[in-house]
Amino acid sequence: MRRHGSLGDAGPVSVEIRPITPDEQGHFSRRLGTAFGSDVTAQRIETHKRITEHERSLSAWDGGERVRSAGVTMVSVSPTHRRQGILRSFMDRQLDDVAERGEPIAVLTASEGSIYRRFGYGPATWWAEVELPIEGAEVARPSTAGGRMRNLSPDDWAKVVPPLFERLRHRYVGEMKATDAMWADWCDDPEWNRGGLTGRLVAVHENADGEADGYVSWRAKNRWDHSLPDSEVHLEDLYGADDEVETALWQHLMAIDLVRTVKGARPVDEQLRWRLAEPRKLKVNHVGDHVWVRLVDIAAAFTARSYDVDDAVVIGVTDPFRPANDGAWRIGADVCGRSDGEPDVTLDVADLGSLYLGGVTASQLARAGLVRERTPGALRRVDRLLSVPVAPWCATHF
Repeated sequence: MRRHGSLGDAGPVSVEIRPITPDEQGHFSRRLGTAFGSDVTAQRIETHKRITEHERSLSAWDGGERVRSAGVTMVSVSPTHRRQGILRSFMDRQLDDVAERGEPIAVLTASEGSIYRRFGYGPATWWAEVELPIEGAEVARPSTAGGRMRNLSPDDWAKVVPPLFERLRHRYVGEMKATDAMWADWCDDPEWNRGGLTGRLVAVHENADGEADGYVSWRAKNRWDHSLPDSEVHLEDLYGADDEVETALWQHLMAIDLVRTVKGARPVDEQLRWRLAEPRKLKVNHVGDHVWVRLVDIAAAFTARSYDVDDAVVIGVTDPFRPANDGAWRIGADVCGRSDGEPDVTLDVADLGSLYLGGVTASQLARAGLVRERTPGALRRVDRLLSVPVAPWCATHF
């Protein structure tokens, strides 16, 4: 399929937008390396070939040259073809594809937060970069989970971790289902993905009946300071069936010999802080966004969502990129769909995407001028309607 036209200040371009084929993976990956400033080895190309859903990818070709590729991941534009409307064409085509597949939302992770809002994406999950110095860190309220911890060998990862994660991920709003290809890559633990750290280490928690009900994975940075141990644990995944199991996983990391610091990305409401004798020990070095949500079918998206209060509100939505979504929508615990009523609040579709998982409130966005209250008390009603008990969380990278 070819699209022609005068796009931006660079003059007319003619590009072909289509999925890539497996044979084109090397070209695809090398252009991504150019965009993201990373080395692309033969091993990395093979990994990309395994995990890429080629039929759902998009690429732009100009005279046979791929100038941009996008799924809802690995989005880039070649420096030679910037400001020619390529990105807009991709996002338009991608959202059409999502709608045709009957999927109510699209999600992505954004390398630059300023890019995707204009296409209707809003940040919806957040992570905190935490650091816990082990010396003097005491868990005043230790885990009551019982059971035991058991280290897993790499030969056991594929048998234990994927089905365990699939069961545990439902504790968190926003966590993703990983594909078999993604798990195969996780279990391969390629050296290029280690960031100079050790290979992956994994331990599971087993309850009194010997059933695995939590796991933790990490890498180590072995270091000595004037002959004294100063190693770091770099936490990757930590999932438990409940808070007691997750505390047991934390205690396991804190007990590893020669380790002085545990670092990693965790939910912004990490419960460990409240168990420590000195809560200040758990430092937060940075807070960032992770999953951005784009509502494609507003009625279907909010129908699929759960609610803890029996209420409904009318929300006025503007969607400059997909004007068919403009208008008033009734959202609530009964029926979600178009409304003839006057909106209780009005906002942009990107901000509705931020509200969707419950990680931010309408009142917060109103303070920034992003949501306008039209009916007195409506902001508090929206807050209660879309609230979740645990902060949305996604540790899956895609």
